[in-house]
Amino acid sequence: MEIIGFILLTSLLIRNYIKMPEILGLSKDNPKVKTARSSQILFLVFVIGVKLAPVLGLDEIFSSEINEKIYIGFYAVILMYFGNILPRMTLAEKTGINLPCYQFEKTSWRKITKISGYLFFILGFTMFILKFCFNLKQVYEVALEMIFFVLFVVSLICILTYYLKIIFLRRAK
Repeated sequence: MEIIGFILLTSLLIRNYIKMPEILGLSKDNPKVKTARSSQILFLVFVIGVKLAPVLGLDEIFSSEINEKIYIGFYAVILMYFGNILPRMTLAEKTGINLPCYQFEKTSWRKITKISGYLFFILGFTMFILKFCFNLKQVYEVALEMIFFVLFVVSLICILTYYLKIIFLRRAK
């Protein structure tokens, strides 16, 4: 089952790389398309690397604890990378934070995407620092709690802005 997920994820990443201009609705030469494609390549290399490391025996070079710290470091760097890219994304139907209350409202979508990007960057940076200070179980627990915190903040902002928009529309009538 794991190999099927790996194949599906890899094929999806390759498909997204090829169709990135169509997904974003921009020309092939646009710098934002190039940035999105580079993030797809980074994620694809990471996924393939994690899958091939045990096959090639790269996981036996260091102890399992050091390998876990290396994996956490890679995850943290990817979170920081996407946290850095997310605030600069353009509004598209198929990218970014796609909650119902933000799909067609550009200013709200931009704000929630920036907030999410900053939170993901903070999460990645915190994971990277914590892997040196604490044992791996504590780092996983803190990372999981921070991911839930990011999801909670994004959902709370969505709900608040959606209901505030409804209240202001009713008062305007």
